[in-house]
Amino acid sequence: MKSFIKFSVVFCSFCFLFSGTSFSYQYENRGTLTILSYNVAGIHNVISPLRNRKNMRTIGEKINRFDIALLQENFSYHSLLMEAVSFPFWQKSDFRGVLGNGLMRLSKKPFHHFETFSWPTCSGVLRNDSDCLAKKGFTFSRHEVSPGLFVDIYNVHADAGRSKSDKKARFQQFKFLSQTIEEKSKGRAVIVAGDWNLLHDDEDDQFVFHLFLARNNMRYMCKDLVCSQEKQGVLDRFTFRDGTDVGLDLKELFLPYKFDFYDSKKKPLSDHDPLVIDLEWFLK
Repeated sequence: MKSFIKFSVVFCSFCFLFSGTSFSYQYENRGTLTILSYNVAGIHNVISPLRNRKNMRTIGEKINRFDIALLQENFSYHSLLMEAVSFPFWQKSDFRGVLGNGLMRLSKKPFHHFETFSWPTCSGVLRNDSDCLAKKGFTFSRHEVSPGLFVDIYNVHADAGRSKSDKKARFQQFKFLSQTIEEKSKGRAVIVAGDWNLLHDDEDDQFVFHLFLARNNMRYMCKDLVCSQEKQGVLDRFTFRDGTDVGLDLKELFLPYKFDFYDSKKKPLSDHDPLVIDLEWFLK
């Protein structure tokens, strides 16, 4: 009888542990990420018409609500931004002011293998938007969405300007980005976000963009969801793809006013609108 009781206790304990493990498996292998991409226009007040010094701390307060924040042009007022930031994990590419690349990422979960890449070419020093004065490019990191599950995320800032040399530079830049994705993220789930400086109503820009989508098997945010206006994210965009182990589904694309990135006088905090998505990840 005692042996039977011991067996029953052990068996029930095993069943309890097994059911608990099953529940944990379901929970840890599906989730949602709310991701912000935002060009904060953090150029020094001396050369910018915006009130960047005053705005940067307010921006820091407002980005805390997201799971991941990908920033561009975080140049001159990084310390003011960080006064209000509560993210446990963050990485800034450099601290060189306007002559740096201004790229930064912040996350509530760990990320690994952070790397910075400079574009192989640029257009303009004192003309064509002077892109060569900033060390533009992109950053890469592997974000741990759940223990043992990762999504590769790229934060991009491409050349601006509408001249032929600007367009030629962007063509080469996105070709380089594609090559890097092929090298570092083969078979992996990937998100690419940032300030692409590609216009929807420019045929050359659209050719570069759709070539990038095809080369990397990417989906575009406005093709997965019907954007309220195709102009949403004129320069700022999200693209993404599944990996062999992790799948990605776009659940929602938020309009700029949703998160109130305005000052006390209802003026925008930057010359770009924030772009926010809800993205579901799941084990395939």
